[in-house]
Amino acid sequence: MRKEKSSQEKYDEDVRHSIGVLKSGKGNYVDPDVRSAYLCKDFKQEFYLAQDGLCGINEIKKYSTDVVADYELIRENKFDLLVWPRHRVSINVMRYSKYRDRIDLLLIDIEKFYKLTKGEDELTEDLKSNIKENCGLGKAYIHPYTFEWLKSFGDFDGFVRARNLEQFIEKEDGEQIEWKGCGAGFTPEYYKALINKLKKY
Repeated sequence: MRKEKSSQEKYDEDVRHSIGVLKSGKGNYVDPDVRSAYLCKDFKQEFYLAQDGLCGINEIKKYSTDVVADYELIRENKFDLLVWPRHRVSINVMRYSKYRDRIDLLLIDIEKFYKLTKGEDELTEDLKSNIKENCGLGKAYIHPYTFEWLKSFGDFDGFVRARNLEQFIEKEDGEQIEWKGCGAGFTPEYYKALINKLKKY
């Protein structure tokens, strides 16, 4: 009997396929996030985690001077870089609509979540209201699976270390800040900063 491919194998296969498409200009690009949901069994209830790319192919094509090299940098061996609990109102979906895929703005928001929930392990109605009011992606964080998953890292520093996200954080006077000189939205300056940080990853 043929063994089912793992989520990471599917992801890696799609990335390799897409690199071939970008190099040759022939064939159809495949979004590696689409087939990468995998079961998380380490919690009270099983749920799915889904891979989430740092940015999409359209942004790479729009801002890159070397699409293939940048695509490889952004996608190759990055299956575990960004993963989130998968459901209808998820970090994956809201990150794009709210922050246009900017990871600096997302990490500032997640840090707010950890500050608001310090010492809180139960998702009370008051806490839900507080998270929704103060966090840009609050609706995603109050989903029980996402709340439990984020809290499993202990605090923001624990989350950053576990997910290997240190290189995406900039600080000023001890406070996390937006990446300097990037303006608002997904700008050419932001894209350049992202590539530079990935080269150090």
